Amino acid sequence: MQTRRTAGDPNGKSISADAAKRLPRTQKGWRTRERLITAAAAVINAEGYQASTVENIARKAEVPIGLYYRYFKDKTDIAFAALGKAAEEYRGGVQSLAAQRSLFGREMAVHELLYETLRDNFRMLSSYFSARKEDGKLVAFFQEQTTQFMEDFYDFLTELNVVPPITRQGFEVLGRALIGFSENTLHRNFAGLDAGVAVPTQNRAMMVRIMSELRYRALTCADPSAAGYTPVWTMRLRRGKRPAFAPLVLDRAFNIPIEAASVAQPSPQRADARATLAQIEAGTLDGLNIHGSAALKLSDIEAESGITRGAIYYHFKNKDALVRKVLVDWLSPLEGDLGDAHDNADAAPYDRLHAAVKTFVEAFCNAPGALRAIHELEPVDPTVAVAYRRCRSVFARRLAKIILDCGEGPEPTAEALGFVVHAMIAMIERLARDRFIIPDAALQEALPGADEMIAALAAILHRMAWSVDARGQHGLPAPVHQAGAAKSL
Repeated sequence: MQTRRTAGDPNGKSISADAAKRLPRTQKGWRTRERLITAAAAVINAEGYQASTVENIARKAEVPIGLYYRYFKDKTDIAFAALGKAAEEYRGGVQSLAAQRSLFGREMAVHELLYETLRDNFRMLSSYFSARKEDGKLVAFFQEQTTQFMEDFYDFLTELNVVPPITRQGFEVLGRALIGFSENTLHRNFAGLDAGVAVPTQNRAMMVRIMSELRYRALTCADPSAAGYTPVWTMRLRRGKRPAFAPLVLDRAFNIPIEAASVAQPSPQRADARATLAQIEAGTLDGLNIHGSAALKLSDIEAESGITRGAIYYHFKNKDALVRKVLVDWLSPLEGDLGDAHDNADAAPYDRLHAAVKTFVEAFCNAPGALRAIHELEPVDPTVAVAYRRCRSVFARRLAKIILDCGEGPEPTAEALGFVVHAMIAMIERLARDRFIIPDAALQEALPGADEMIAALAAILHRMAWSVDARGQHGLPAPVHQAGAAKSL
């Protein structure tokens, strides 16, 4: 489709000829269009992207449906406009920090901005997690925004004259991970997706400080030393042989019962019927890898499994019941694999982190459709949400145990410990989605496969947890400090 620049586009961006035809020609038209965009943001943030409709948006804006289609082609079109407005406002705030000459000062200011942006727009961000490859406009938008945030982050480090210098290519994995760390942590917190997994927090000051401190540690392997500032997270790698923390802190943070996920279980008696059921479920998982949950049709499951629709309906009431059972059955063994029983307490700290991350990443690398479907269903399907919450809970407890076993310093509060490890999992989850579900060329080049991702993530967790770099090659730039200054930014 041809594109051109138009004076009618307030941002001066290149737009399609079709979009140009929909731009208003009068001030009244621009006000109506703006009212629709504001209404779209409100509706999507109230109902979620998938549940929102054009009719509800037009009703909220008090605009006739015909006039809606005068300015926007469909729901994706207006969601794109609303997301663009929110991102532009956020980026404008970030750019206003250009005069900031302290890395930690910038981290604090960025997280305050991000907190407010995602608090007001967290359900709009969820459209990223439900976007399909076919949703080209939304996918391109999120990828472009992430790239732009990366450029802003990298440019700031370059202007600070950090040493050793970081190349743009060398910053790709660490920068992506840190951006995803903050965005997904706050998104999950505001969406209530981690409710009941650990001691909850709505402490804005603590969240902003911890996210800023952990990103700072990942970049510098140091704690911030701003005048008058006392870090919340001060864990260091343990030097002695004896654990510094009693198990009680772990129990206080994670001793929260989570109910088991329950789904209807077909129970065929004959061997051939059991084989048919297994084929249906395997075909469904393959279909999820290709289409995701929302777009998956029974005809897709028929094609992938080689089983007729009649046989599928014999075992399952509908597609939703089938997908729900497949995801719960897939998550159940993963929950066991992520648990403490698989942690080797005699291994080196990095190796323990690597083993834990490996279990999680490889599971979703081998079945990316499962992660995609979980992200689509987690906000709306309580059964899938509970099954995934159980997995994240045992993974979080395992990470927390490793951090405490290998660390020393002031004992963290249960609230801080729970928030730290769930933020770490949010980073892992987001990078896995960015790489394996809807990847772009730069990330694919930087992370050719799961092994490279696991090594890099374990090294980032090592820096965040204990403020020290892991030995060996892990694909991260060396820790930095500002030229001509003490090793603190």
